[in-house]
Amino acid sequence: MRTISTSLLFLTAMGCSVNGLSQSWELDRVRVLGVRAVPAEPQPGEQTVFESLVYLPDGIEMETMIWFACLPEDGTAFGCSTDLSALEDLDTSEDLTPEESFELFTELEEAGVIGIEPFWAPTWTPPLDALDGLTEEQQLEGLSATVNLSLIPTEGSDELDLETAFKRVPVSRATHPNHNPEIIGIKVDGIQYTPGAEFEAAPGQVYEIDPVLSEDSIETYTFINSAGECEERVEEPYFNWYSEYWYYPGIDEINTDIPQPVPYTLHPFTSIEWTAPTEDFEGIVLVVARDRRGGMAWAHINVSVND
Repeated sequence: MRTISTSLLFLTAMGCSVNGLSQSWELDRVRVLGVRAVPAEPQPGEQTVFESLVYLPDGIEMETMIWFACLPEDGTAFGCSTDLSALEDLDTSEDLTPEESFELFTELEEAGVIGIEPFWAPTWTPPLDALDGLTEEQQLEGLSATVNLSLIPTEGSDELDLETAFKRVPVSRATHPNHNPEIIGIKVDGIQYTPGAEFEAAPGQVYEIDPVLSEDSIETYTFINSAGECEERVEEPYFNWYSEYWYYPGIDEINTDIPQPVPYTLHPFTSIEWTAPTEDFEGIVLVVARDRRGGMAWAHINVSVND
């Protein structure tokens, strides 16, 4: 069975992989699939903790994950622009005195490092002056900070490519800030399973799979448009789906007439059709929900097929 590693240490990217040519739904290599901030929309001075959703194939382990955070003035289109020279001392950190370790920790923080897992949990507190210079209305709307993470597989793993991701995190003084959605279950042909539950599928059988959100996951919020006017909006979350294998007829043939898997859905039409493999299989079907304002949630079911 493949494994999902969720790094949640004291508790933000959509995960944007730098690798490959795999299908968007395909779990066939190391992938950062999601990054969540808690709270989803912090205020200046409010500590924010982070959780990542990482897929690790059999035989691959995570050695280190390095996290960075920055405000827009220190960011680029590809993430944070940081001084990485302090990272050169990490290899010798075990030999440092307590005073030297504290000095290194301070240097890393000043360089924008907010976590080095599994040793240092990722947390970040937006500076108290993060919104200085903005009007009151602009502060209510806020700005987007950037969080980067880089995952390094263990030496000796089958693949050693660096996997990177980034996430935009809204920082504001909103009176009703955004919250992360919550997936409380996954329905298979109308039967609800708890996240992480076991499901035995029949070979080649087509199943309708649907995420179940909590009642308060779809929020009504106030948006300030370009004219400075307040508009009331309702969230329209969307869902990305993943699996190690998504069977469809002709998968081994080049045939554009054959329908391809649809790995995304949009509320309120949230279900997908997943066809089980025709041979023995053990894996997962995983869904990541995004609320379009930086909020994120994920859940999966374990699937087995016995031919």
